[in-house]
Amino acid sequence: MIADYCKIGNRVILQQGAGIGADGFGYVTANESNLEKSKRGEKNLSSEPNPLLKIPQIGNVVLDDDVEIGSYATIDRATMGSTVVGAGTKIDNLVMVAHNNRIGREVMIIGNAAIGGSCNIGDRSVVAGSSSLSDHVTMSSDAVLVGGSGAMRDIASGEIHAGVPAVNARDFFGQVAAVKRMPRVLDDVKDLKKRLALLEQQILEKQVATK
Repeated sequence: MIADYCKIGNRVILQQGAGIGADGFGYVTANESNLEKSKRGEKNLSSEPNPLLKIPQIGNVVLDDDVEIGSYATIDRATMGSTVVGAGTKIDNLVMVAHNNRIGREVMIIGNAAIGGSCNIGDRSVVAGSSSLSDHVTMSSDAVLVGGSGAMRDIASGEIHAGVPAVNARDFFGQVAAVKRMPRVLDDVKDLKKRLALLEQQILEKQVATK
């Protein structure tokens, strides 16, 4: 499906079921929400209905030349302006691209990834399978988000990030290795505690014997 006012470049491939230009997910409560009250430290929260009102999504989607969109991937229209997918970018099946994203040239976004609203993804970056970006995250050019990761902060150019929340991959895999060593470390701590207790007992007995 291609919705109204979307712009499709040359040699664009849309696989079956791809959705281009659906409304972005934008709502506002009719009255001040309990979340807003909680942020101010209020404890008296309301249980009264507070309808979610739809924010009109009047922007569009722009797919530049040589873009490919996989089956059942969705590219939401912008609230205002355009959601843009740059030339040569390839988006796999079941990917969700929210409103107002700006995706660069020759980017790869792999199956089941989800890109939150108003993100920026630089040229030649890779968002691997089942990974996600929170709203307003920027991936600079040539960055990689490892599969299954969740980026909540910006990723600098050329960096590889992994984990949830995503951090530099070297740090992440160092943390994984440290966790694997924890059982042995805990055993060593238990052994040291036993030896310390025995040493304290020996010192106490020696003090008693010398009196």
